[in-house]
Amino acid sequence: MSLAALRSRLADGPPCFSPFFMLGDPDPDTSLQVCRAALEGGADMLELGIPYSDPCADGPSVQAACVRALSAGTDVDTAMGLLRVLRSESEVPFNLLVYGNLVHRRGWREFARLAAASGASSILVPDVPVEEGGELAAACEEAELGAVQLAGPGSDRARLQRLGEACTGFLYLAGRQGITGARDDRLSEDVRQSIRIAAEVQTAPVCVGFGLKTRAHVEAVHECGARVAIVGSALLDRLSAQLDEFGRPRGLSDLLQDMKTRVEELAGRR
Repeated sequence: MSLAALRSRLADGPPCFSPFFMLGDPDPDTSLQVCRAALEGGADMLELGIPYSDPCADGPSVQAACVRALSAGTDVDTAMGLLRVLRSESEVPFNLLVYGNLVHRRGWREFARLAAASGASSILVPDVPVEEGGELAAACEEAELGAVQLAGPGSDRARLQRLGEACTGFLYLAGRQGITGARDDRLSEDVRQSIRIAAEVQTAPVCVGFGLKTRAHVEAVHECGARVAIVGSALLDRLSAQLDEFGRPRGLSDLLQDMKTRVEELAGRR
């Protein structure tokens, strides 16, 4: 059902805005409330990370969120428990980002089954390339979990075609070369052209993340043909700025209101 909701949302209606949060950051209870605030602010879907000690695609902001979540005791079971709570409260798509070691340790089929049963719509495993992802793809199909592939901004049409054909969720196009991180400048013409090409290939809906920070960035990727724009590091930086030296919110109500307001702005609801 979650995958069907994702496909329906990607196929119809205006393009989507999705925040990214790390499940369990800065602690499980606060994490749950932050996600709720984002949904109240008008997020069309959520991308949710499961914390891992050695992320390879994530920049300093997401790495710091991983450290906070792990320090608070968040593991895969904790993250899935939070996901189940969110699913019981909302019907929007939830898209997981998780690293291959965590999936492999549980087993491809078991992890995919667990994620789908917990309410995930799709899964992106950035360190499992399409050439090595046969077992993961089969597990996702069996569990009715969307498989997402990651493409770099320099990918050519042939590569985008191959990646798109392997997707049963959407194609995730990185908006910058390298790791995640908020940018203050405008999207380059090279990045815009990459989005246009990915959208023209038309094998899978296009999502853009990595480097987005402002409403102008969100609008730019939508204008180039992306169905989803994801902002992560910029929101995690706002969360981090409101934590004390022990990683606890200095004022929880202020943090939640700030997150809701910022999501409203990014989603174009203000």
